[in-house]
Order: sequence, then C-alpha cells, then structure tokens
Amino acid sequence: MINLAIALAAGILSWVLTVLVLGSVWTGILPFVGVTIGLYIWLARKTNKVLEVVVLEAQKQMVQAQTARTPKQRDDAIDRSIETLKKGFALKNRQFLVASQLNAQIGQLLYVQKRFEKARPFLEKAYIRSWMAIAMLGCIHFKKKRYDEMKAAFEKAAKYNKKESMLYNLYAWCLWKSDQNEAAIAVLNRGAAVLPSDERLESNLTALKNNKKMKMRGWKEMWYQFHLEAPPQPKMKVDKKGLYRGR
Repeated sequence: MINLAIALAAGILSWVLTVLVLGSVWTGILPFVGVTIGLYIWLARKTNKVLEVVVLEAQKQMVQAQTARTPKQRDDAIDRSIETLKKGFALKNRQFLVASQLNAQIGQLLYVQKRFEKARPFLEKAYIRSWMAIAMLGCIHFKKKRYDEMKAAFEKAAKYNKKESMLYNLYAWCLWKSDQNEAAIAVLNRGAAVLPSDERLESNLTALKNNKKMKMRGWKEMWYQFHLEAPPQPKMKVDKKGLYRGR
C-alpha cells in the first residue's frame, strides 16, 4: 500500500542519513522506527479523513432513501449512495482495508434492494469483520441452493465474529430450512458455548431439539433485511360501528 511504502522509504532515508552522520548502523534504528511509524499514522489519518467525507455524503443519501415517499425515490437515493461510495475506491491503493470495507457497504446496499447477483461480487470481497455482509453472501448461496458455498461463507463470518448472536441464528436457520437439522443444532450449540446467557440462541436451540420451528421475527428489521421471510403485514382495523351505521 502506498502509505506504508512512503513511510518505509522515509524511515530508510532517516536511517541512512543518521548512519552517515554518526557513523554507526545501530544509531539509525530509533530514527527509522520513529519516522516510519509516525509518518504512516499521519498518512493513514489523512486518507481516512478523505474517506470519511465520501462516507458521510453516502450516509446523507441513505437518509433520503429512508424518508423517500415512493419505492422509486428510495431506490434512486440508494443508487446515488452506492455511486458515492464507489468514489472511495480511488483510495484503495493508499490504505489497507479501504476496498474491503467499501465492498461490504456497497454489497449490503445492493442486497437490501434485492439485487442479489449484483451484490454478490462486492460481498465476496467484503471485510472479514463485516459479518452482516458475509452473512448476506451466505444467504445468496442459500437462495440458490449452493449449500457448500453457503456453509463456507457463514463459517468465514463466524470465524472472525464469534460473539454475534444473530449470525449463529441466521446460519442455523438456513441449515434448518435446507433440511440439515443436526448441522443447525451444532451451530446453535457453538453459539451457546460462546454466548451462554443468550435467550434467543437457547430458545431456537430448544425448538430444534424438539422438532419445532425456529423463530426469527424477534430480530425485527435486522432479520427482515436478509429477505428470507416477508415482514408481517399490518392488520386492517374494521370500524364495526361504522358498518352498523351503514345499514
């Protein structure tokens, strides 16, 4: 990465100059370490500030999407947010993790829009700590019945995000729905071992052990954004008095 290369070059230069002036190889070590680390931190912060401007602009457009009056207005705002985030790729060679973090955000936005195949290449390159992005990739494979790929994605997410209760439940739900009950129970057991006091894990684990359905609706919007179940439709209120008055 460019920032690291610049910092190392400056550090080496400081070491060479120190050795030439003082005539000792060892005297150059401290300037090398100090210049390299100090300059790298400064360059990284500078890059992050530029990236923050891009992300903040994208977030403003997402707010517009959340307050949109029509589905088209919402989708247009999300598309603008995605295009804004793509501008951040100009920094991908300057700093570690910039590209993978942007891929995670863009992939999630595309997935939420149900543009699953367009989301897939971004999610495949998502940051490993972004469990939601990698879990969405697992859900895409689940929808296509690519169960080996589904497991690989969820295992990757679980490896680097061991304390995410929703992740274990989501993984288990996909296994359960693909008729892999024992594997689903094993995943929930793994989650319960890490999060022993988690009620949702225990509840779904007990349900599967008793051949009952898993319940995910308690996660509300966090669950429905994966598009595995449709959210419940609000019940229409019937004005019974009005009906009688109309007779």
